Amino acid sequence: MTTVYNTVDLLKKDGLISELPSRSDEGKRYDPNPSPHDHLICSICGTIVDIEIDVDHSSLLNEEQQKGFDIDEVSFNVLGVCPNCKKKGGRFDN
Repeated sequence: MTTVYNTVDLLKKDGLISELPSRSDEGKRYDPNPSPHDHLICSICGTIVDIEIDVDHSSLLNEEQQKGFDIDEVSFNVLGVCPNCKKKGGRFDN
């Protein structure tokens, strides 16, 4: 298992995968798509769907909002309930 974790860490450091947000009851999740994009995330089942928001992400924060940070990347994670969970009558459970 150490080899697997070391390989995943190396892929992440090299920018070939990125770590995705996950619910507290899940393990780590990774995205194999290294290009800049955003995500829809189901708050119930954890399904993640890649989306492209047609906005220049780099212009969203003014200097005051950046709080002195040099911004390297901006991405959005939009939380909601996926179609499958809606069909099952699921609602937010956290």
